[in-house]
Amino acid sequence: MQADAALDCEVCGDSHFDLADRALDLWKCRECGFFFRSRCPSPSQIAAYYSQYNQYDDWLTHESVRDTLWRRRLRMVERYGRKGRLLDVGTGIGQFLEFARRSFEVEGTEVSSRALEIARCKYGLNVRHGTIEEIDFGERRFEVITVFHVLEHVVSPRALLLRCRELLVDGGLIVIAVPNEILIWKRRVKRLLARIAPRRFSRWAGYELEPLKLDRPGLEIHLSHFTNDTLRKLLMSCGFKIFDEDLDPCHALNGFRQMTHDADYQLCRMANRLIGLNLGEAIWMAAVKTADR
Repeated sequence: MQADAALDCEVCGDSHFDLADRALDLWKCRECGFFFRSRCPSPSQIAAYYSQYNQYDDWLTHESVRDTLWRRRLRMVERYGRKGRLLDVGTGIGQFLEFARRSFEVEGTEVSSRALEIARCKYGLNVRHGTIEEIDFGERRFEVITVFHVLEHVVSPRALLLRCRELLVDGGLIVIAVPNEILIWKRRVKRLLARIAPRRFSRWAGYELEPLKLDRPGLEIHLSHFTNDTLRKLLMSCGFKIFDEDLDPCHALNGFRQMTHDADYQLCRMANRLIGLNLGEAIWMAAVKTADR
């Protein structure tokens, strides 16, 4: 079967796809294995959805635990030893920049007008409004660009990464985190059980991803679904050289729930180092801008 004939794979450019999950309108590239939705909201619809007034209520309610999450991510960025200007793409309400500006000269971009309002009022941050592709940075270039759980939300991940490359200095660093929704161990086990005992576990035969709905805040609008392999291929094809792959510590919870997620995170990191397979909830990847393109 084919998706929209006008589509080309964002990762490899091929135009042959298989339908992976009809209910989700989820397709898989035959050539590289990239998963994506073929019928997506427009960029303006996505911006409007994330601009709803109560979209970030949960973030503000759990501000202290989310502070811990952002500090962990900042430490992971700082271990690369870079200094200078840092641009955070899709910065949300600005929590990461609040901590990062102690180590870098920071800027951010965000499509949500509500998030911009919170970033300005709460943290005193003047975040640029719009997508990174449409914002004019003039001659300004950056030593580090971070893209935390943004790439899966955009209509064209390739266009975003190519723009990031333009905005990086030679040898500049890009750090990306995305969900590992396809290969996370929990879903792999469920799909295996559905194949072994289809009558009993047929409800787990699909991919159990969020449907693309814009009717209530709080849902995640994920248009692309990466694996380490497809993210690596995309970065390389956009003129980057990968030098670090890890697991993103993506949870912000309290008490025992955070302890269980931390244990799962560390076990999955160990498995990744031993067998080279990411079974965790999110992917972390760092790459440098190559000189030749």
